[in-house]
Amino acid sequence: MSRLREIISFGTGAVEIKSGYGLNTEDEMKMLRVIRRLKENSPLAIKATFLGAHAVPMEYKSNPQNMLTWSSMK
Repeated sequence: MSRLREIISFGTGAVEIKSGYGLNTEDEMKMLRVIRRLKENSPLAIKATFLGAHAVPMEYKSNPQNMLTWSSMK
């Protein structure tokens, strides 16, 4: 919220927040909950965008095609 207040003070009316930085389901879900909470409590228009698979966790460095199975997020 402090960053949102700062950009509001510069006249910003909308912001995009990217998810996809969580390298596991738990971290990604946390990011999505934070984005939802910010959207509920900010006067800014906030748009969430998924930017997945741009970072590879260590355990998948040698086999990145097996990195994520989003079906586990159902």
